Amino acid sequence: MFQLKGSDGYSQTATTGEDGKVVFKDLVYGVTYTWKETKAPHGYLLDQQTNTGTWSVAKKEDAILITAEDVRRPGCIEVTKQDAGGGPLAGAVFRLEYRDGGGWRPVEGRSGGSVSRGGCTSAGIADGTLTAGADGTVSFEGLWADGEILYRLTEVRSPDGQELLKEPVYEGTLPAAADRSQTVREPEELVGNTAYFYTLTATVRDGKVFSLPRTGGPGSRTRTAALAVISLGAVMTGLVLHPSGSGRSRKNRNHI
Repeated sequence: MFQLKGSDGYSQTATTGEDGKVVFKDLVYGVTYTWKETKAPHGYLLDQQTNTGTWSVAKKEDAILITAEDVRRPGCIEVTKQDAGGGPLAGAVFRLEYRDGGGWRPVEGRSGGSVSRGGCTSAGIADGTLTAGADGTVSFEGLWADGEILYRLTEVRSPDGQELLKEPVYEGTLPAAADRSQTVREPEELVGNTAYFYTLTATVRDGKVFSLPRTGGPGSRTRTAALAVISLGAVMTGLVLHPSGSGRSRKNRNHI
């Protein structure tokens, strides 16, 4: 969603369509306009510091092109191994895999905090595995979360004397989705009445899994990251601003 304000009091808000585009037309000569993205598409984070700017119509059919990009919300799956009394157990090894075509592949380590399909930004990951330390916890961070990619988390080695889980800790999508009225925890994203959780946590004790849902929520197609485009006649995704034809009068029309 984009908001456009003018120094003459003009104010309009519009939401991008399926093509990711919003058009503001017939803007006035001499007026300074400030554009700002106020809400990111589902599955993306909004950077309010960078996704804003100003533009003044300097002449008839003047135009300027500006691109602003949102970054995908990262996902995280965290699991803690405990003994029968609830104390943490070190040494448990968990593997996280993602569905690639017809088979499962271990997630790969990524540096620099980048989020990419099949990647994980957790330090020390090897062949998709992490080993629990003294707190009994492993955390797979920086995961691609588009509501479609499938993940499978399994315990591949248990601490001495402890039972190894026979079933996956989790198999499903990120984010997990649920009806907001049925949730207690505050969702990381809310779209209508659907709550989305990008961070999933689980506890493994006595061969049982607690807290984490067994399957992901219903997959939801996300739109590509919103682009803000300010251009005359540009065929691009984003926000398009047009000055008025005469440079003296204004007809407010928003085209999505």
